[in-house]
Amino acid sequence: MAAPATAPLTRDRIVSAALSLTKAAGEPPSMRTLAGELSVTPGALYRHVAGQADLVALMIDEVMEHVEMPDEATEPDPWRRIRAHVHSLTKTLDAYPGLDRLIAHHGDSSNAARVRQQWTMDQLRTAGLNRRDAGRAYGALDIYWLGSRQRTQRSVATFLFGLDRLLEGLRAHSRNSSATSG
Repeated sequence: MAAPATAPLTRDRIVSAALSLTKAAGEPPSMRTLAGELSVTPGALYRHVAGQADLVALMIDEVMEHVEMPDEATEPDPWRRIRAHVHSLTKTLDAYPGLDRLIAHHGDSSNAARVRQQWTMDQLRTAGLNRRDAGRAYGALDIYWLGSRQRTQRSVATFLFGLDRLLEGLRAHSRNSSATSG
């Protein structure tokens, strides 16, 4: 009797399996573990991904596709767009324990993470911050978000309370900057 046919090994199948293992284990798999899950040799993976760093970037890209980035037609207030985006990012990554740490360390290698960063910078500029302050505000938001991800017991209400206070402060700063420069 012939062995059951398996789906061909593709980049999408590799990324999907890596994300499933990440969900189950709370951290991304090694290439060897991933190969075992897919019933292939580790070398077979390298025909589709360049290595662990490439796999991580692809995993981040895949997950980031599900993160909301509201447009002006849906939400006219840039501060509310940023809030909705950060909340969506948090909810999405709650399903993938450990992936947030990868974003912190490897986000620059992910196209989707770079798009998210540029989108956030554009929203901050639209909200009235100059380039320098937008960069600082992005850094503050990023640090706040990443810091909140380190807690083992997360409270959505507490996170959103802090996010709202941070955004209110940035909004006030943008109004003050506009008033003094105009």
